[in-house]
Order: sequence, then structure tokens, then C-alpha cells
Amino acid sequence: MRTLEQEVALTRSNGDFRIDPATSWPDATQELLLRAALQEGRLAHEAFAAWKQANGFSEYADIDFLSTYLLPCVYGNLTRLGIADAWLSQLAGLHRYHWTRNASRKREMLDVVERLHAAQLKFVIWGGFALLAGQYFNDLGERPLLDAELLLAPSDAMRARQVFASVGWCATAVPPPIAGWRSESWRGPNDQSIQVHFRWLPKPFPVVGIDRVLRHAMLADFGTVKLHIPDAADLLTQACVGSRRFQGDKSGQFTWVADAMCILQRGGSDVDWDRLWLESGLFGTRPTLCDSLEYLRTVMEAPVPDTWLAKARQETAPPAQKMAGRRLSGYVAAEQAAGRTPSASGLLRYVAWRASVELRKATHLGAKRTPVRPG
Repeated sequence: MRTLEQEVALTRSNGDFRIDPATSWPDATQELLLRAALQEGRLAHEAFAAWKQANGFSEYADIDFLSTYLLPCVYGNLTRLGIADAWLSQLAGLHRYHWTRNASRKREMLDVVERLHAAQLKFVIWGGFALLAGQYFNDLGERPLLDAELLLAPSDAMRARQVFASVGWCATAVPPPIAGWRSESWRGPNDQSIQVHFRWLPKPFPVVGIDRVLRHAMLADFGTVKLHIPDAADLLTQACVGSRRFQGDKSGQFTWVADAMCILQRGGSDVDWDRLWLESGLFGTRPTLCDSLEYLRTVMEAPVPDTWLAKARQETAPPAQKMAGRRLSGYVAAEQAAGRTPSASGLLRYVAWRASVELRKATHLGAKRTPVRPG
């Protein structure tokens, strides 16, 4: 049986991390809606009018379901700008619906996180509520889909399960035998849900845990308590890398753009671009991150430093150097997951173990391909 750190290392991919652009970028009409939600002045209203015309929407009842993910943000933007529109009364109703729904989710989550806090467990508020606590959105109604999400240490998984159970929450699936190995979904008495994560980055990226996120986390107001949320650089990575990878009902094609733009517009000066560069190389997220930031800069006019993107465009690491970087990041992830400090001797042992794994794979593959001669 493989150890946990070996399982962690095997989640690493030796391939390219890029995502198919055809399935991850907003289409032309979605870009118009994004501009209506995010741009300033008359440009926002003009984009909204162009979006209606491009889709052939003559009245509010004609809109498609996916557009309702961004329309509350459009409502907030137009009302702040003092722009009148015939649809504002219907958009106000949609905003109110999401505000009420998200407020209920927040109350349920607050009850749980206060108990986790009292149990002295380490955790970070994640996802949409982290953006709200960081004031990247104005209110509960502007961003639908405020699912409750937490990042926990694997060592605290069993105690967290006890806390959930004590307030009547149930796991939606049988938790894995190795606590903290996989994200868990819990459902509350009022049919609310909480996603509990144990890694910062999605597969196939390295397993980076809560200790790394807490190192740079911020304290933010969440209801009646102050809780940790990721800093601007980590939130930006989550939007541009993590959220962009999860398509679901295809809302991910444009909601990640809204999240990233709000982070850059309201907290761009807080982004540690030097750390973002170094860690994106270490964790193998740089290709996806650069693609996302290039899109945000060129299409949405996001305040991304030109020098950062120019440096990314010029990066052409040789294949051997790329492989070495992947092995280094895989070793660091394995040591962090096991609660150890990386060292030179540990890296040598890790490289030797990887070499033995690859040798066994090659031997097994060669045996399968060798034809059996008749006797």
C-alpha cells in the first residue's frame, strides 16, 4: 500500500497544464455582459444594451438561465453609476432573491464556523464568501452561487466531522478512509451545504495545504467573528486557475472572469506579483495563470502589470528544466502534506523514488508489448 505522501506525489501530472481555450473563454455575448457588470460610466450601459440586442432579448422574461449569474452584478453596477434602464425593477428582484438566499447560507455557515473556531481548528474561508469578506463585492446579492467553502488541515478532518455532526450536518457521501484526502460535502438541517477542501489547488496541480495559505492569509470580518481568508494573490490564483477549471453548467466560462476582475479592480495593489511569479512556477500553475491574465489584460483591460505578462511571454524553459521543476514541486508538495520541512537529502530520496517508479512503469509496459513466441 502506498503512503499518503506517495499518493500525493502521484497526483502530479507530467503533461501540459493548459486548458482548452474553446471551453474556458467567455463568448462574445458573455463578454458584453461582463462589461456591463464591470465597466465604468456609459460604457457599462452601452454594453448592456448591446448584450440585449445581440441575444435578441426584447424583455426580461427572454433571458437565459446562465445570464442570471451575472445580472445581479450588472444591477449593482448600473445603480451605483446612477444609470436608468427599463429592466432595473426586474433586476432588483433578482438581486433581492440572491441576497435572501445567500444571507440564509451565510447564517448556516456562520453557525458552523463559530463552532470550528471554538474548537480551535485551523481553517480558511474559501470561495465566494471569501470574496465577500474581503469586500471584493458590495453585498450578498451581487454574487450568486455563494456556496459555503472551507479549507482545512487534513489532521483536523476527524475533529471537523465531529463538529458538523454535533449540529446536525450529514456528509452527502461516505467520507474517505484517509481523512482529508478528498474534498467533502456536508448538508445541514435546512438543506444548506458546505464544501470542505483539504488542498488549495485543483488536480493535477500539487497538493498545497492550509499552512501555505495561512502564511499569507488576511483577517476579515465574517458576521460576528474575524476569520482568515486568502490574500489577494491566492484569491487571484484560485479564480484564474481553480475556478476556471470547473465548468459544471458552463457558468465557469465567465464567472471566474468576474471574480478575477473584481479582485484586480479593488485589490490589485495588494497582489504580491513577485510571489505570484515564483509560486506559479513552483506549483506548475504558470501556463494557466498566464493565459488567464493575458485574457483579462487584453480583452477586459484588467490592471495586470505589462512587465509581468512580458516576462511570462518570454519564458521558454527547456524540457529538461521543466521536468526538474515539476519534480521539485512534487517533492515540496509531498513534504508539506506530510508535515515535514523540505531538505536536500529528502529531495534526493524523492528523486530516487520517482526514478524507481518510472523504471517499474517502463519495465511493466515493455513486458506487455513483448510478443510471446510460440514454443
